[in-house]
Amino acid sequence: MTSYILEATSISPLSKNKPRQVIILCHGYGGDGKDISALAINWQRFLPNVIFLCPNAPEVCSDNPKGYQWFDLREKNEKTILEKSDAEWERIKPVTKAKNESTFIALRNAYRLGIPQSFGDEDVAAAETLFKVLAKYGGKDLVGNSTTLTPGTFWSGFRY
Repeated sequence: MTSYILEATSISPLSKNKPRQVIILCHGYGGDGKDISALAINWQRFLPNVIFLCPNAPEVCSDNPKGYQWFDLREKNEKTILEKSDAEWERIKPVTKAKNESTFIALRNAYRLGIPQSFGDEDVAAAETLFKVLAKYGGKDLVGNSTTLTPGTFWSGFRY
């Protein structure tokens, strides 16, 4: 388990009494404790016996070095790393068990060519067309009882 000591903005109880509750407000990506403490100042009148703690996240923000982040939102998944990093491919080269350098390079390049660079309405239409062809020529053994791609197979809210 990782532990951190976080800097925090604290807003004392409006009542000036000993706090009876604590509310911790976490800022958004690229913000800091001072940003979110404005919310605490507005809430104080409704919660006069609460102390508000507004910590800065543990990391300096990747996209805004004046702010903080709880975690890095930049994409760090394996697909992206293998798409862009020749050094990472060299690191995993023994695992690929490629027989020679030419085979290794062909494997790396083919992997990269297979990564979709976009996904939009044209891609959905192409998948629907392909499904119809598979249904026509492969029948139930290939696609089951459907003759068309089931609505909702591709989430309409996801396009890039």
